Amino acid sequence: MNSEQSTSPIYRLIDQGSRKELITAEGIQGFFVAPDQTPPNDVTFTKVHTFHQTRKKTEDTDLEILNYRQEKIGEYYIGPTSLNTPAPHTGSAECTSFSYSFFGYTCEFPRAGEVWLRWAGKDIVEPGEWATYPVEFHESWLHVVQTAWFTARRSTIRYGTDAIAHIDGSKTGTRSSFFCALGEAMNGPGGYFGSNLDALIDCLSSTRRAGQELRVAWDNFSSSREKLGEDFVNLAVGIMERFGVQVTCQE
Repeated sequence: MNSEQSTSPIYRLIDQGSRKELITAEGIQGFFVAPDQTPPNDVTFTKVHTFHQTRKKTEDTDLEILNYRQEKIGEYYIGPTSLNTPAPHTGSAECTSFSYSFFGYTCEFPRAGEVWLRWAGKDIVEPGEWATYPVEFHESWLHVVQTAWFTARRSTIRYGTDAIAHIDGSKTGTRSSFFCALGEAMNGPGGYFGSNLDALIDCLSSTRRAGQELRVAWDNFSSSREKLGEDFVNLAVGIMERFGVQVTCQE
């Protein structure tokens, strides 16, 4: 893990229809849960800043994640929620935590909360930073990349300007790692360029329509082949070549 951040993300629950802020808090518990775990009955907001909810139940809600500048960097659709903690006076935060029922809705990337903590801080995401995290974080890192990318309303195209996009196969221990590496190669640190092969096709299709030419240098290709499997790497290369990408594989 990286050094401790001096700031935390802000979690903000919003009524989708009115866009009214219901609660803002520095922490959330019970939302980032592994898919094989039983979701907790309650999701709890901790270190609450403000509370503005006037009804126990809200039919459609969004959970927003803000960075230290109070800019929205992530968003999840939650649907109906129900407040379980007795509400204080509107506009105050007399309680330090509030419990909600999200009716089973959770984020199935258990490390995503820790990754959002990093993304919300003052320091920019560094090149290759995702690879400094243990491999079990990479799926959650990729999820945060994808969520932040589309929250910012970016398109599925290449924004990078380097003549050649470099992928280091020694860092691609899992498929999530590969797409973290590919997204950074195409669009810089924190960049997105697909999270699976179908999404890669979408990105390549959009990029070709935009008239961009792509060249990829896949270094340490044998390492990717060993860790990801012959079938996967052959499919990935084949998809890129189908869309006119010049792929150079260096063993």
